[in-house]
Amino acid sequence: MGLCTRPVKYIHFEEISSTHIYAMANGAFLSDFTVITADHQSDGRGRLGRKWISSAGDSLLASVLLKPSITLQEASLLTPVLSVAICEYLDEFDLACSIRWPNDVMVGERKIAGILSEASYSDKLEFVVASFGLNVRQKEGALALIDRPATSIYSEKGRLLDPKSLCSPMISHFASLYFDFLKSGADSFFNRWEKRMSMIGREVSIDTGKERIDGKVLKFYKNGSIEVRDLGGVSHRFHAGEILRVGPRGRV
Repeated sequence: MGLCTRPVKYIHFEEISSTHIYAMANGAFLSDFTVITADHQSDGRGRLGRKWISSAGDSLLASVLLKPSITLQEASLLTPVLSVAICEYLDEFDLACSIRWPNDVMVGERKIAGILSEASYSDKLEFVVASFGLNVRQKEGALALIDRPATSIYSEKGRLLDPKSLCSPMISHFASLYFDFLKSGADSFFNRWEKRMSMIGREVSIDTGKERIDGKVLKFYKNGSIEVRDLGGVSHRFHAGEILRVGPRGRV
């Protein structure tokens, strides 16, 4: 696993409304590659305004403030970069992780981590906040309270770890992939990202915000988009959306 020796600034809170909200509100004043962490979030958020449910000390909760000299379109690839970093870090715990487009890290059919990336820009990109929550200590009772199938390192391996102990090596590995991405673009991570995708050939339902498409996943592209062939045989490419359902594999 790659490690990065570049300096990282950490800001830690015992409790905060949301590390992501804090980073977005203070991004203009924070230095590049500042990591905001918390033991507990009273208003933790995922994509589409969903609430991140976790008791104090059960999850690794972090937001990374980044100020890269890239385009807004390139910044959208930081979600795939971070998802690969999380999967590869969890390999250390012998967890067979996959990625469910666009932003969930899965163990089997259960979610172990989620990602939320957001950019601030005017005429150019000002900064990006890449946030993630990783389930570490949750037991089955706590996981059952989550509205979608979820798991944790403890649930999978029976190891009751301190989330704080995971932060530095996880961030270090992400930093290694991030700086490779700034140097080489999507070529630096695409094959590793594509290999982790569990959805090729599977039936899915995608909500684009305007319509719902049912079909089969054909492939993924270096710009982070997904291609789906609908039930009428027409192919569609999506750059954003929500996977509502993942079904069995079929012929592509």
